[in-house]
Amino acid sequence: PTNAGIEPVQISNVEELITAIDQPALPFAEGMQDVNPTAAVSYFTIDGTALGTQAPTQPGLYLRREVLADGTTRTLKILRR
Repeated sequence: PTNAGIEPVQISNVEELITAIDQPALPFAEGMQDVNPTAAVSYFTIDGTALGTQAPTQPGLYLRREVLADGTTRTLKILRR
């Protein structure tokens, strides 16, 4: 028993249970294909100044706004060192 008095649970097939769980797809994982490709990308400074479509080369914190092919958008924070 544990300090709280709870009996431990023994699971004999724990590996099978863990591998059966679907893992969520991670963005930018190697070898993955994007099911919803990016249609447009633009960069901004942290104060909102538009920088255009070229990735910034100077060190700093930037925002990358992506418009996907289905019209949804996502914004990523980019730290350039």
